[in-house]
Amino acid sequence: QVRGLHGSAWLCMAPLWLLVVGFFACHVTFEALNEALVTIPGVPKSITLWSVAVQFGLCALVPLLRRSTALSQRSWWPFVAISAMVFLSNSLSQYSTHYVEFSLKIVAKSSKLMPTMLISGLLGNSRYFQAVDYIAAILLCAGTAFFSYSPKASVSTTSSQVALGMCALGLSCVFDGLVPNVQQRLLRDTTPSELMARTNAVGAVAGVISVALSGEASSVVEYAGSRPDLWLLILGIGLSLAGSVLCYTDLVARAGSVFAVGIATLRKSASLLLSYLLFPGKSFDSFRQLGIICIALGLLLAECRARRKETKEKAT
Repeated sequence: QVRGLHGSAWLCMAPLWLLVVGFFACHVTFEALNEALVTIPGVPKSITLWSVAVQFGLCALVPLLRRSTALSQRSWWPFVAISAMVFLSNSLSQYSTHYVEFSLKIVAKSSKLMPTMLISGLLGNSRYFQAVDYIAAILLCAGTAFFSYSPKASVSTTSSQVALGMCALGLSCVFDGLVPNVQQRLLRDTTPSELMARTNAVGAVAGVISVALSGEASSVVEYAGSRPDLWLLILGIGLSLAGSVLCYTDLVARAGSVFAVGIATLRKSASLLLSYLLFPGKSFDSFRQLGIICIALGLLLAECRARRKETKEKAT
């Protein structure tokens, strides 16, 4: 639900859609540069730790450039809690792949819009949604899951291990739904700049500690001596992610957690579709075709619902 839509809907939503375009563009750039980094011949595996530390650092610094007083005197604990939930979500989903099919993880992570909608109503971030809203969300989530699906080898596990993997995946989805909603609650008495700066500052400290504990700092510096463009690539990755996170945080502040997560869900499918257009020859099988159909139906249903809602508001 986008707050504050009265009168001319398109004029009201113009800044919002600029944020959506910025989020899409920055994240697609981030993914392309990140893939370029890990595919460099002979690059040390620990380079990802350096890249993550730079990403967190730039995501903390960029909002300070936009607002010099981003860091107030308020407690750091809410921001530490958000960072911890993001870490737990990613760790638990990765851990679950040891015991459940990789495709199940894809379906679950593509469906984060559903727990976000449920938790949003429980926390009072938005009014409770109607059945048609959930149907549209299910179609979008299913379409993203189908489009992202890639068959993997089956995991040989016992029933108790499968149950453990399912619990880990379920908790990961709960954290996925909690993070944007807690962010939205915090944004009631803080700015997007402060939220982004503080949350990522915590991650930056953890990233620096990880680099120090890796024991491979000297090998990375030595390799970078023969590839000076490596630092530019890492800098580009950090800046593109910072732009993406900045747009996403503003989307949460302007339109709410559900809208932002819905856009993020669509972004994943859009990135995959773009890869098919830019790199032809990939298999466009029935799963991808079904995914596009589900996404189109979900968007159509959401648009019809929005138009009906706008008509009712004008009538009142």
